[in-house]
Amino acid sequence: MRNRRNNAILWIVLLVVMIAGIGLLGWQNLTYAKQNPGGNDFLVYWTSARTFLMDGTNPYGAETTTRIQELAYGGAARPDQPSLRMVYPLYSLALFFPFALIPDFPTARAVYSTILELCLLLIAFFSVRLARWRVPPLELILYLALILFGFHSIQPLLDGNVSILVALLIVSALLALKNGGDALAGILLALSTIKPNVVVLLIAYLLIWSLLSGRRTLASYFAGAVFLMTLAAMLLMPD
Repeated sequence: MRNRRNNAILWIVLLVVMIAGIGLLGWQNLTYAKQNPGGNDFLVYWTSARTFLMDGTNPYGAETTTRIQELAYGGAARPDQPSLRMVYPLYSLALFFPFALIPDFPTARAVYSTILELCLLLIAFFSVRLARWRVPPLELILYLALILFGFHSIQPLLDGNVSILVALLIVSALLALKNGGDALAGILLALSTIKPNVVVLLIAYLLIWSLLSGRRTLASYFAGAVFLMTLAAMLLMPD
């Protein structure tokens, strides 16, 4: 009885510490976002999702593009500046609808950045499990430092790039595939197409492998999920 009580207290303490840590991380991100403009990749998604939800404006249209450029540059983009227009599938905006409900961009960016940082930790954890790496404590510290503070983590965080979410979906799909969860893997791979240009070759390889190896569940669930997401997008915006 005493052991159960001690375990319950320990879990409560850990939960409180975790919530406090996430809260502190979010506060630091908010402070940074208010003092340092940026996050243009996230700005594209946030503005497109917000104008679509609030005004029904076409996220691919000139009006939305102009709004994004005004927020980022204070006016129309110069020829030497990125055009910052929505170019990804409409269903990708579904992930950003919760952030679009936050009217203040720095606050939305801070919440999004906090989630991306937690995603980096999950990527590190899932990657260790995927490789069955029995990592010594010192190497684990160095590994986490590389994951959290390496260039390929810091730059996407500053830009608000969705590639971190895509990476988590890919690693999760591979882990599910390794554990025999072909259906879940197919759905996760379908979700990773929110940025199709960075996953198309990997997905093509996995689909061909699944068909040749007799694990067609992966391909069927991937195709079904992409079809349903595309159909939902067409119903939302038929034109």
